[in-house]
Amino acid sequence: MRTIFLFTVACLSFTTLSAAESGDEYQPHQRAALFLGSGTEREKDGRDKQIGVAVGGKYDYWFHPRWAVGGVLEALGKNTLRDFVIVVPLSYRPADGWHLFAGPGYEFAATKDQALLRVGAGYEFHLDGNWSVAPELIADLIDGGAQTVLIGVAIGYEF
Repeated sequence: MRTIFLFTVACLSFTTLSAAESGDEYQPHQRAALFLGSGTEREKDGRDKQIGVAVGGKYDYWFHPRWAVGGVLEALGKNTLRDFVIVVPLSYRPADGWHLFAGPGYEFAATKDQALLRVGAGYEFHLDGNWSVAPELIADLIDGGAQTVLIGVAIGYEF
């Protein structure tokens, strides 16, 4: 948990310095998205167990041309949506279309609630109007050694 906290503080500090150094005029904007995907969980003993589907909502506030802070609420499960994840990611655009994100979160599971660190990457395809589609690959590093890997698509709207 201490590692997650230190990582978050370091990212926010770097973001603040980067935003302060940029003298460019930038119009902040927001993006809301629906995430649909599938994933697998690896227990700390190395066994894989299929999670099934992941359904969630995402929000990003792009305060800088390359940086955003956001929120994620996601439900995971096989036959029923049994686990819920809340994450506060920091996103970075290294190049047009690409976005990398990481942030602390918490998993409310059927067995045990635990802290996690989410890392991921995606590529955003802009459609007509303000719509976009972004395939994403996500890894949740769960406190205690378990890992969840998700692959899916985020359908978003910028405003």
